[in-house]
Amino acid sequence: MANLLYFSHGDSTAESVSNTSFGKTVLLYQTPAEREHAYQTTYASAVGRQHENAAEDMIPPAIRMYTAEELRKRRILAGTVTLTEKPLYDRIKRIGDVVCSAGALIVLSPLLIGTAAAIIVNDFGSPFYSQMRVGKDGKEFRIYKFRSMYKDADARREALMAQNESKGATFKMKDDPRITSVGHFLRKTSIDELPQLFNILKGDMSVIGPRPFIPEEQAALPADRLLVKPGLSCYWQVGGKNELDEEAQIELDRKYVRERSVATDIKLIFMTIRHVLGGKNS
Repeated sequence: MANLLYFSHGDSTAESVSNTSFGKTVLLYQTPAEREHAYQTTYASAVGRQHENAAEDMIPPAIRMYTAEELRKRRILAGTVTLTEKPLYDRIKRIGDVVCSAGALIVLSPLLIGTAAAIIVNDFGSPFYSQMRVGKDGKEFRIYKFRSMYKDADARREALMAQNESKGATFKMKDDPRITSVGHFLRKTSIDELPQLFNILKGDMSVIGPRPFIPEEQAALPADRLLVKPGLSCYWQVGGKNELDEEAQIELDRKYVRERSVATDIKLIFMTIRHVLGGKNS
């Protein structure tokens, strides 16, 4: 019985089920009365048998049964965050995005041209790759990147899904056979992301914000992570990236929505620079 937790609709499961509940089984009943009856019945069974855990056949049937880990994931996916309007911050952020993206495109133009040439030499074709992503409030836009994979990469993706090593929402393989030799360097240094400066200049994205996913991936995630513009970098990009599970990524995106400010953006920009220069990107 010590490994069972009893709840009914309306109980504060979000507060009651925590990381300390891992390893327990959560029984969900329709009403508080049914929950109490189940608890008393199970307790009586445990006492009569003189052991802690009641036999499975003695537990009154629940409408749903979860492990605590499953319930925690459901809580996170079903949760919401409220967007606080910050008009002055939004104006400052947009000005900063335009200045930073335009300035970076000018300063980095030799690098951009050299990268495009290297990609063409390595695997002849367009040096750019574009893909539809989901942006603020669910609006889709076309994202731009330097092509780091062979031209048939999208066609080969489905066949590799079983080898996905990412714990988060995106598909990742450590030794993805679709990545070109130049592409490995571009990804390690995040140079492949630089064309997104055009997305920032256009207003589709911001320098800092939750990462935008393809529609199929975003469909499995809560919409409230994109109450703000997606960005080039975010909390989980510099705090674990694909080593974080999906729930942790969602919580960090919500953390940014709640805490967004000029100071937060500046902090994340410096953390991103340190992360990339430290060779921790992948």
